[in-house]
Amino acid sequence: MASWGDMQTSGTRREATEARKAQIASATIAVLAERGYAETTFEAICEHAGLSSKRLISYHFSNKEQLFEAVVSQVITDAAAFMRPTLQAASGAGAQLEAFIRANIAFIAAHPEHVRAVQQIAHNQALASDHDRDAAIARLVALFTDGQRTGAFRAFDSVLMSTALRASIDAMADRIVEGLDPDHCANELVEIFGRATRAEF
Repeated sequence: MASWGDMQTSGTRREATEARKAQIASATIAVLAERGYAETTFEAICEHAGLSSKRLISYHFSNKEQLFEAVVSQVITDAAAFMRPTLQAASGAGAQLEAFIRANIAFIAAHPEHVRAVQQIAHNQALASDHDRDAAIARLVALFTDGQRTGAFRAFDSVLMSTALRASIDAMADRIVEGLDPDHCANELVEIFGRATRAEF
């Protein structure tokens, strides 16, 4: 049986490993956003992160594809953490829909490097993007279905509406990164999808 000291040492090593992997993922996001996919090499990441050798990257990630998977996962985690307070504060399906739109747009505006990094990866290779997209759509379907059950939303195809909303937000990412007013964008999307989904009384 491991001693308390062994467990503490093991825990410290895990924390150090996770911290190093997070450092590498953050540096990769910055390099992808600044230089693009083709120039995001282990050498460039080392230079940005201040690492002495690219072996410090290959120790944790066997190839670029594995590293880019970690980047996508980091962006999803960061987005979820950023959006969570806004979503948790919303009560009722209509308010939750508005909160979802505004929180997504706010994240895009606040983290342009994250957006550019994921776009570079998506345009150049296929990752587990289908799974991530399906999970995002499923969460929206649950929101719309619940709103229909409570009478907040009219009857419509929840999968179609979820897909349309996700695509609209994703399509706005480039425009926002290029300077489109995020508040204006959020207001318009809230109005569009509010009108499209609300129940008629």
